[in-house]
Amino acid sequence: MKSIMKYAFTCVALLIISISYANAQETAVEKNNPGLSIYLHPATLAFSGFTSMNLIYMTFEMPFNSYMGLIVKPSLWTNEYCSSCKYQTTAEWDDLAETNFVRFGSDLGLRFYPNGNNAGLYLQGQAGAFYIWKEGVANVKWLDVMGYAGWAVKSVPSVYLDLGAGCACIDKHCGFMFDINWGVGLVF
Repeated sequence: MKSIMKYAFTCVALLIISISYANAQETAVEKNNPGLSIYLHPATLAFSGFTSMNLIYMTFEMPFNSYMGLIVKPSLWTNEYCSSCKYQTTAEWDDLAETNFVRFGSDLGLRFYPNGNNAGLYLQGQAGAFYIWKEGVANVKWLDVMGYAGWAVKSVPSVYLDLGAGCACIDKHCGFMFDINWGVGLVF
């Protein structure tokens, strides 16, 4: 599994280098460069209403220019175990759902808009580091490296949707991870 993580890290590093090279080639005057975008993830908030888990995700996009921006995605998960509740999470999460836990951390990445409009189609590479405090168990670290393709509309409200895949290591167990993000927010 270490080789998978090295491969994923190498792919993201090459993506970042490629994006940086493309950015260095930009000679036109920057245009359509909005300010900071702040997004909430409504699907995770809705999910929280049907389970014992509380999920809070945010995305901050800070554009460098019309082609590229820095992405910061902090998140917080909490779970209060309820043995009599009928709405526990799916089987994959049973080991977490049956305990009290807190997971917090952030992803950090770069978003590249090939059209140079700071909207529309984008590619994104990111890495994340999270810490899990789980009742009765040693604390666990979660590390991931992901690549995404998505679409962003910068209006009122601003919206983005992306699909991603990559590698995640939780404690000492690594594997493939798939992710979908939907953010709704404002541009300042």
